[in-house]
Amino acid sequence: DLPALGTAFPMPVFIIQGKEDLLTMPAVTKDYFDRIQAPAKRYILLDQVGHDPDPLMVDAQFQVLKTQIAPLGRD
Repeated sequence: DLPALGTAFPMPVFIIQGKEDLLTMPAVTKDYFDRIQAPAKRYILLDQVGHDPDPLMVDAQFQVLKTQIAPLGRD
C-alpha cells in the first residue's frame, strides 16, 4: 500500500523498478512517484527486469548508491 507511506519525504527518494514487474506494476509505482515531494527524487525503470532481484537490479541499486546517495554524505 504505497499511499500509506505518505508522499512527503525530507530526504531524497529513489525508486528502481523493473519494467517486467508483474507483482508491483510500473504504472502503480510511477503514479505514486509522481505525487512524491522530496528534495530530490528519481524513478529508474529497468528493461528486462521483473520483481525479484537479479544482477541488473542489484547493479542498478549499487550504481544509485555509489553515484547519488554516497556523495550526499560528503556534503
